[in-house]
Amino acid sequence: MLRTRPRTYRKIVALLADPDWSVVRIAQACKVSENTIAAVRLREASTIEARKKTLTSVLVDVATLGAEQMERKIGRSSLRDATIATGVSVDKVLALQGQSPVGVQVAVVMPTEAERAERRAMHDKLDEIARRLAEPDAQD
Repeated sequence: MLRTRPRTYRKIVALLADPDWSVVRIAQACKVSENTIAAVRLREASTIEARKKTLTSVLVDVATLGAEQMERKIGRSSLRDATIATGVSVDKVLALQGQSPVGVQVAVVMPTEAERAERRAMHDKLDEIARRLAEPDAQD
């Protein structure tokens, strides 16, 4: 394949270094079999590892620069952009190092239909009390 389709071969090597690309996805994108991807991975293991190290180094630099820029831009409007870039770089570094990024889990408790009915009844009672308080005193 290196001799017959050198561009595709180089593309496969580059994509194998990217942690976001799976073997199946690379095979589909390059129109080759998964066995071909596995063979390229075996043949180019040292090249792919070197590319991953280079990518990791670059992304660590980006994350560091992003954190420094965030520190400088505290209180300015473009802090959001620096935060996003830093977060993406940190996630990529963790992925390249084989670590999973820490996810933020949010638990949203949804009330049951019975709890909703109870709340509606309570709101109706409170609305009735508020209505009575707002009425002019009929006994005067």
